[in-house]
Amino acid sequence: MKIVIIGAGAVGFRIAESLVQDKHDITLIENDPHLASRAEENLDVIVIHGDGALPSVLAEAGISDDSKNLPDTLIAVTNRDEANIISCLVAKQFGVKNVFARAVSSDFTDTEFAGTSWAKALGLEMFVSPERVVAREIANLLEIRSALHVTELADGRAMVQSFEITEESPVVNKTMIDIRRENPDVVLLVVTVKRGENTFVPTATERLFVEDEVSVMCHRRDSIAVEKLFQKHDSKKHTLKRIFIVGGGRVGTKLAKIMHHRYPKAEIKLVERDAELCKTLSAELEGVTVLCGSGRDTSLLASEGIAAADGFVATTEDDEKNLILASRAHTMGATKTIALVRYDGFMDMTDVIPIDAVVDKNQTLASMITRSVRYPNSKEIVNLISDMETETMELKVAQNSVACGKTFMELDMPHGTLVGLIVRGRELMIPRGSTQVEAGDNLILFGSMVTMPKAVALFTGKD
Repeated sequence: MKIVIIGAGAVGFRIAESLVQDKHDITLIENDPHLASRAEENLDVIVIHGDGALPSVLAEAGISDDSKNLPDTLIAVTNRDEANIISCLVAKQFGVKNVFARAVSSDFTDTEFAGTSWAKALGLEMFVSPERVVAREIANLLEIRSALHVTELADGRAMVQSFEITEESPVVNKTMIDIRRENPDVVLLVVTVKRGENTFVPTATERLFVEDEVSVMCHRRDSIAVEKLFQKHDSKKHTLKRIFIVGGGRVGTKLAKIMHHRYPKAEIKLVERDAELCKTLSAELEGVTVLCGSGRDTSLLASEGIAAADGFVATTEDDEKNLILASRAHTMGATKTIALVRYDGFMDMTDVIPIDAVVDKNQTLASMITRSVRYPNSKEIVNLISDMETETMELKVAQNSVACGKTFMELDMPHGTLVGLIVRGRELMIPRGSTQVEAGDNLILFGSMVTMPKAVALFTGKD
């Protein structure tokens, strides 16, 4: 497949890096000389220096009315909405089939045009901003205190939570069969296990051991029960009473709104140093206390009750600052501390400094777009866990699928893949061997990058 990517920043670079591994023909357009040189030196791609919003530059990449080798896909991920939109519209005009754009401003994701999404109105396959997804992920991490990662599925009705198995965990040395048999009232399924450097989809007889990192799919209503099952419960109540958020940008603001909606009686304290922004946020954020000051001010944090905080999240534009602030909040007594970063080299900092979780904003966006390019027939692409090799996606079973009318035991599923959940109307089901597949079923599918394409083709009827 021939793909043009506009923007070689953190997001564009990661997308190109992933798609090159799939043997696609990648052309990368970048206006910044430093970023363009970095791409040329580190990626096996064609790099064009220039503004991707200009028709003359797009023509160099094969996007023109007389092109004999028109790209299949264009991905615009610069930090300018106008550039992303213009390049996508020009590409569509010349016949590029699939166009994906990054939305920098929340105006394009939080509002509609004539009753429809801006993506649909502009004819784009995807027009996405990671802030909303990232804010929900952080909110879920705060709610499930011992979780390393949390991902929503099936429109938020199901979740995948990741835990590290400790010596005190109730599931140590138990098989998948044991766990399901002993918990018949909890809808759950262990979908991946990371053991050392190896990540795999477990069989029914696989046992769990100390230091395994497991991902567990469950109903949202069972999320707390699942946490208690995989972690020794510390008897603390799960109701969040006090949350600190440092940084009044898009992620911090969205997170504050989500937390107030979920926990209207909780104290939500947002710390922002810009006085004018504080005034705006105070008027905008109902039920949120906006503190005008620095997240580095330990006296401010102490006086506002950081020692009794259930959660602390640093969402400023400075990765290093977020890591330091979250680490300091941990030492001051905050129960769970989270740092937002944009550089993937910081994802393992939980092993180095006292911090509970790190969320990579750019990785979230890059993964969403990359998986949408790989699996254009899927209903929705889900980013599970960035440091695992397992891919997760939601797709709809097609009418012409060979799987229709068959049970799972009759299907030739690729080894190392599984269907973790069936969404049939309002019903959520974890399939068994005797469960029959029906057209229109929405499936949550787990597998490796190698095995996933065959599994997708099985249910969508398309290669």
